[in-house]
Formats: sequence, C-alpha cells, structure tokens
Amino acid sequence: MLRNDKFRVLQARPFATSRAFAAYDAKIEVLSKSEIEADLSHYLIRKYVAEDISGVLSCWENANKIAHPFLADDFVNQIRIDIPQIYLPNAETWVADNCGRVIGFISLLNNEIGALFVEPSFHRNGIGFALVKKAQELRGDLEVEVFELNRVGRDFYAKCGFTFLGEYFHEESGHKVLRLNLDQTSR
Repeated sequence: MLRNDKFRVLQARPFATSRAFAAYDAKIEVLSKSEIEADLSHYLIRKYVAEDISGVLSCWENANKIAHPFLADDFVNQIRIDIPQIYLPNAETWVADNCGRVIGFISLLNNEIGALFVEPSFHRNGIGFALVKKAQELRGDLEVEVFELNRVGRDFYAKCGFTFLGEYFHEESGHKVLRLNLDQTSR
C-alpha cells in the first residue's frame, strides 16, 4: 500500500515483514505506533514474560465481561487473584502482542487450554485462531472446558473444529461446563 509517494516502513518491530514495505520514489515514511495498532494484521505470538502480567489481566478482565456475564462477582474476583498466583505459574502461556500491548493470550496445561482470551476490540481478526494454532503446533490434540452459557466461547471453539466430549456441573461457579476436543487432523 502506498501513501503520499513514500515507503511504508514499520518502526523496528519483530513482526515487520517484507509486505510491510512498499517502494516508490525513494522516500520513507515511518508509521506511528497508532497507525500500526490500527492495522490489526500486525501482531506476533510470543511466549509470556512476567512483564506481561498487567496486559494479561486487562485482556482477561475485558474479555471475561463479554464471555462470562453470568458469573458471580465473588467468583470472578477470586479468579482474578488466582491468575497471577496459581494459574500463570503453572501453565505455559503465549501472548498475542501488538506493539508491546497484550491483545490476547492462551494458557496451556499439557494439552488442555486452561485459558484463551482476546481483547474485545480485537475480536474477529484471527487472533484467537492463531493462538489455537500455536497451541496445536506445540501439543497436537487439544481439550478445553467452556461454560455452557458462554456463547462467545462455544461459537469460537465450534469454528475451530472442537467437538463435544462431555459435560459436568462446576460447583464453584454454579454453572454447567462443556468439555471439548480438537484433534490434530482438525483445521
């Protein structure tokens, strides 16, 4: 894409690719951070580091409001405490990074997806699919549990090719949970 007869060059970011450059009339334009952020195709999947904690929590809080409005506040508050203290230290977590901002993450416990959340403003841009693909590359067959009332999550997992394995009543939340599977041949 050319604009004002200039090269389009991304500031030194690890996700800059050859398609991010376009030549015309030997002039260079450096895209601003906000211009890069506006282009949702510029993100990378990388391993979680401790400095990502605030971004992961923010992403989780924003997406959780949409996916789980039926959960009691006390339950949600406890999960927020448990994420940095229990869940992240015991999981392998990968983040979707857009200019240093966490816009999504997936946490794996062996072949189980323990958490998968994407910032709502970045929904429907392939980020969730990219995170599932990364998990599948790492683990092969995957399993996940999703609340029956989480329509957003159920629709997403169905689009990914997950199939129903079973269900149970989750005592702590007071809601039914569905267990789903994605085998290596899916997708």
